[in-house]
Amino acid sequence: MLLSARDALARPAELETGPLARSPPLTSPGRAGQVRAALSDLQVFLLAFPRTITDYPYEATICETGIRMVADKSWAFALDTLSLTDEIAREAMISRAELRRFPAGASIIAQDDEEDQVFLLLDGSVRVVLLSEGGQEIWLDTLQPGTILGELAALTDRRRTSEIIAETDCELASYSATAFLTLLKQHGELGLALARILARRVRHTTQRMFELSALSAPGRVYAEILRMSESSAAGRTRTIQPIPSLTAVAVRVNTTRETVSRTISDLERRGLLRRREDAFELVDPDHLARLSTAS
Repeated sequence: MLLSARDALARPAELETGPLARSPPLTSPGRAGQVRAALSDLQVFLLAFPRTITDYPYEATICETGIRMVADKSWAFALDTLSLTDEIAREAMISRAELRRFPAGASIIAQDDEEDQVFLLLDGSVRVVLLSEGGQEIWLDTLQPGTILGELAALTDRRRTSEIIAETDCELASYSATAFLTLLKQHGELGLALARILARRVRHTTQRMFELSALSAPGRVYAEILRMSESSAAGRTRTIQPIPSLTAVAVRVNTTRETVSRTISDLERRGLLRRREDAFELVDPDHLARLSTAS
């Protein structure tokens, strides 16, 4: 028996009482290879026909007697990050999307391009940069899953203002400008989500402009590593994992790699940063924040 995603979601009882529920567990001996092969075949099929398969935005669990479909985690995370709770709006975002994949280093949006597609980042990370006439990258931001890209061209009918490059292998949902504007008109939650994204970017840009004009190079490094860090399990310290490239930090704060290296070494000497095998630990984040504003 094969259950489509929509049938499985609409008739959940069949998952509990039908042949699918009585299939052996996936951990049964000798079935691992069969399961992997079935999953591989299904993934190839869905990728080949993403616009014609209504079950596309779901992943499958293969059993001997059928397929059980569950909501794809990447889609769920992205839509949750947008704070889209309206099921109709979520379904519209999924059904009108075209899946795009980009390898690390590929240009997703080209600066000054006339295309107006809008993207929702589902998996991976991207960096937003400005390109000088000589090809030098001026870093603006790094974006994670659950954010919308390329909306300015659709909203203003103007050329792309920046370059967006895949930092890792990325998966994105793509919408034509017409489709995206229609979604905005039909679903107020999506418009509110976009407004929040734009507000965060204005705040981020304002903060960076202040730091570039008011802080020394070490102060900018302090502020940046604080932004890059996450709360540790202990709660008082913060960690950056994996250890970031010093060159990447230098690009973010508009200084040299050597300056970043000296600043990190100074923090280590003062006991404010510990270097582990795969992470930086910020020992006293509050003191580091005071240092950044005083620099």
